[in-house]
Amino acid sequence: MTLSVKLQHSIDNHSTASFKLKLETSFPSGQISALFGPSGAGKTTLLRCISGLEKFPQCEIKNHQTIWQNQTSFIRSHQRQVGFVFQNSRLFPHLSVDENLNYGISRAQKKDQQSLIDKPSACNWFSIESLLERHPHQLSAGETQRVALARAILNNPQWLLLDEPIANLDELSKSIILKRLKNINEQYGLSMIFVSHDLEDAAQIASHLTLIDRGEITTSGKIEEVLNNLDSGISAQEMGSIVEGQVQHHDTENGLSSIQFPGGELNLQQISCATGTRIKVRIPARDVSINLEHAQHSSVLNIMSAEVVEIKQHCPANALIKLKVGDQFILSNITKKSLHRLALVPNKKVFAQIKSVSLVSHPNLYQSAL
Repeated sequence: MTLSVKLQHSIDNHSTASFKLKLETSFPSGQISALFGPSGAGKTTLLRCISGLEKFPQCEIKNHQTIWQNQTSFIRSHQRQVGFVFQNSRLFPHLSVDENLNYGISRAQKKDQQSLIDKPSACNWFSIESLLERHPHQLSAGETQRVALARAILNNPQWLLLDEPIANLDELSKSIILKRLKNINEQYGLSMIFVSHDLEDAAQIASHLTLIDRGEITTSGKIEEVLNNLDSGISAQEMGSIVEGQVQHHDTENGLSSIQFPGGELNLQQISCATGTRIKVRIPARDVSINLEHAQHSSVLNIMSAEVVEIKQHCPANALIKLKVGDQFILSNITKKSLHRLALVPNKKVFAQIKSVSLVSHPNLYQSAL
């Protein structure tokens, strides 16, 4: 089941050049989909159309078998069972946290249905029990967004739309919110669309990724497949791969944990995770170098055999290399000079040296390989 959108509309940005939204895409239900693109690409406008806050003539939106909008019909925003969390929380300043939450409950659609999460559970999920008597001006930025998320979920939505909800938060607050959203999706199957212009944040939470640029969808699919696509349109500095593996053991003496995957073993800063746990890690292409021999004397611990699959010269000075390691793929961003010096071609056997890794399925802050 999916939420499908077909939209055409001219956008007049007074501060930038005008462009036309012309897109057709869908988002899988029960998953977290990331909508990624630069500022002004049309991300917020698309969310506002889905929520019913914008009504454009040439717009078709269908949630499963229910038509929300087409040429002849339009279901209003409050009837769509959609929760919307903005970058600025939009809590009611004259109401306490508790009263803001009660407002969310009062706006819930289909009250005869059992709520996804009750109020005590929502407060517990977002750790806001101690904040109930406060007013919005008495909250930190992170606390404010946690309250806004709890209120949106108490609205009993089928879809939770998240418009850069962590953009202005510190790393700890970001981590807490991403963890809570991921856990809620996994436990309750709540469908989410998470808008971001930070690919690291998107990779931390999403299983599906849609890229948008100047009003058009450039690519969409499983996040691993999109990130491994050299033609995705993602900038070389942001390119990277997601690798899934199993926590093998912890080296407490050296403060390391190792993750086993079919291509080898990754060492990273020790994590509080039981052995046998399956996790995903993101490997930035900029942190993968290539060698023709296995380096015997190197500070890089993660060195593994690989095979060149694809090469793309994305700018005059650099090239992206797609490598196969076991049954998974990683990307490397190297200079054009290195490409020629190593005489890299498809099917050539090489060694990949991985300098850093970001965890994408672990509740702690980003951690780096050594």
